[in-house]
Amino acid sequence: MTVFIDCLIRLPNLRTLEIFSTSHIGPITKGLKRKSARFPSIRELEVSNALAKFVGCCPNVESVSYADGLSWDGATLLCSYGKELKKLKRVLGVSEGCTWLGELKDTFWSVVLIH
Repeated sequence: MTVFIDCLIRLPNLRTLEIFSTSHIGPITKGLKRKSARFPSIRELEVSNALAKFVGCCPNVESVSYADGLSWDGATLLCSYGKELKKLKRVLGVSEGCTWLGELKDTFWSVVLIH
């Protein structure tokens, strides 16, 4: 998995990244903690909730899709990176009647849209 992160680092023009699943989250999390694990060229990101930490490594992402629907943990991570994601325009995978996000959803959008 760390080889995968190393490969992504070597692709400076990568605009779209789709990662659906992995059997080993630990090595990816470890790889994403490196300072070099920044992907400023990525504009579209599609991940599972287990891989939501990729959002923090893509400062110029414009669209984030959650293949398995946005979970509470995924929303929490998205909120924690909200101020850094100045170009984020849309989040896909949030169902219309999703009341369980409640205040967290409102907080996220106010952070993203105001800053």
